[in-house]
Amino acid sequence: MKKLKQIKGLQLLSLLPRMLYNLPDTLAELAQSGEGIMKIGFDKSNFIFISEPEYIKHILKTNVQNYSRGKSAMELKPILGNGIFISGENDWKRQRQAVSTAFHAKYFDDFYPIIIDELEIFGAVLETAVKTGGHVNFTYQLKKLAARISYRTMFINNPAIDVEVILPALDKVYDYVSFYRHSVREATKLVFGKETKLGTPRDIWAAFDLLHRFSVQIFETAEQGKAEPMVFLQTLLDASRQGGCSKEEAIDQVKNIVFAGYDTVGETFGWLWYCLAKYPEHVQKVREEVFSMCNGSAPLHDQLGNLPELLMFIKEVMRIYPVVWTFHRLTGEDDVIDGYQLHKGDWIMISPYVIHRNPAYWPNPLVFDPNRFAGDMNPVPVRFDYLPFGQGPHTCLGNRLGMFEMQLVVAALIQKYDFISTDAFPGIKSDILLRQRKPLMMKVVKR
Repeated sequence: MKKLKQIKGLQLLSLLPRMLYNLPDTLAELAQSGEGIMKIGFDKSNFIFISEPEYIKHILKTNVQNYSRGKSAMELKPILGNGIFISGENDWKRQRQAVSTAFHAKYFDDFYPIIIDELEIFGAVLETAVKTGGHVNFTYQLKKLAARISYRTMFINNPAIDVEVILPALDKVYDYVSFYRHSVREATKLVFGKETKLGTPRDIWAAFDLLHRFSVQIFETAEQGKAEPMVFLQTLLDASRQGGCSKEEAIDQVKNIVFAGYDTVGETFGWLWYCLAKYPEHVQKVREEVFSMCNGSAPLHDQLGNLPELLMFIKEVMRIYPVVWTFHRLTGEDDVIDGYQLHKGDWIMISPYVIHRNPAYWPNPLVFDPNRFAGDMNPVPVRFDYLPFGQGPHTCLGNRLGMFEMQLVVAALIQKYDFISTDAFPGIKSDILLRQRKPLMMKVVKR
């Protein structure tokens, strides 16, 4: 058997401050040492870090039944209950089968006018910025846009919905499950022998409660016939009425989409807008392509498949800034990968961020180059060196809907506006998602 490289002891202690501040880049540096698999941590508190695409393929596809979602999900259990983002393997398979039809492309024609309507509402924010010359907090406004689109396409098509009440609570929850906060809780356990009440502050519990009440309100509004549900929510209503799941589990499903269904798109929007300001030469190519087909209007649904420059630009943003920057698995039984022994119960960590920035797979990985994806018109490629949506059976359920939304929003807005930022790189904050450490403040100029 091959011996696993181990990062432990003094070497790990020397890396710990950097890991706490910027875990993604620290792991990326470790991965470039030439080791595609290594063990990181102290004694029993460690994980197997895998960054070799063929090894990842083994875990996510070839022997997928041996690798269940694990530790990263446990801290979210009190928040998300038994929803699809967090449930055990058997429940997950049943849940995914039940709700997957709600994400079928046949419903995109129903979603299209909702996104166009939201673009008009968002456009009013941009027009105000144009007139006043002020800066827009795009980090916040784009998350708000994504949240409204998610609510109206997944739950209830109500333009009057107020999502702003839930956004601060979701930010608190994301911060709570960050690597930094997790490390503080683990240190507390080591010192006191258990996690103290300080590990879960009162405001976090308040955020949990608000998320729960918001989700209950969504479900019961439709259940009581006060609003017509969209297809995803209707699927949950039917399942709960017909015994396919309990009402509690159906509400957990709503909670999972509120929590995870919008912010992946919202945070990706943030990185998209950062790149729209940083790489004007590439933006101009996209703008010319879209304008030549759409003449200033938003693309029609069937036009999105004929905009390669747009698709390549979005894919490159997701390569450099994959919002789901890491995911985890637990080894079910002993296994061997290319001569390396894995044991039952091993905690596996895989990072798209690290793989996407490894020069062994991506020449000049820090250079923004959309042409890397030239000729690939599949919005969700099947490969194991590019994992913005994961891969294998656990591939993100809403991947094509997310791409549809991003293509439509970017194409519609870059024809009308330039986005200008004089600020430096906003920095990255690596909680459960790859977020911007500082708000992305930009000026808007009418074309």
